[in-house]
Amino acid sequence: MADSHLHVDLVGKHLVHYKLIKRDAKRTPMSLSNKKTVEKYLRTNKAVLVQG
Repeated sequence: MADSHLHVDLVGKHLVHYKLIKRDAKRTPMSLSNKKTVEKYLRTNKAVLVQG
């Protein structure tokens, strides 16, 4: 995902708290979604794990 980052804050039993940070965004809200939905989003956008 070249123009955005997905920062995972907390992973629960069924839900994930995350921030989707886009390049030109000034402020990003915390989002809550189902684990399967986040996994599908990452696969379709060919996300790469970045450490740092």
